Amino acid sequence: IAPNTRTYNQVLKCYATSKLPGSPQRADSILRYMLLSRNEEIQPDAISFCTCLDVWAKSKEPGKAEKSYELLQKLIKLYDVTMSERFKPSTMSYNTVLNCCA
Repeated sequence: IAPNTRTYNQVLKCYATSKLPGSPQRADSILRYMLLSRNEEIQPDAISFCTCLDVWAKSKEPGKAEKSYELLQKLIKLYDVTMSERFKPSTMSYNTVLNCCA
């Protein structure tokens, strides 16, 4: 059994519920790995980005608002370039970034 996007999204979700310091950075590493992978089965989607945004929103890390905004910009750029529904930002994506600012 090989991992796929849903598998990686579940790992990202675990980091969203973690209270450990460094969880956002670990989630970012996973998302970056997914983006750089040539394996189509583990390419990220909007859920991957939104879950990573949620990790940042729930963290107490300094600079989380800026980092989440950068992630949202990556998602928007991917959508603009590919026009794929897979990368279409949702209202949840934008709301999660706003939560990071609160």
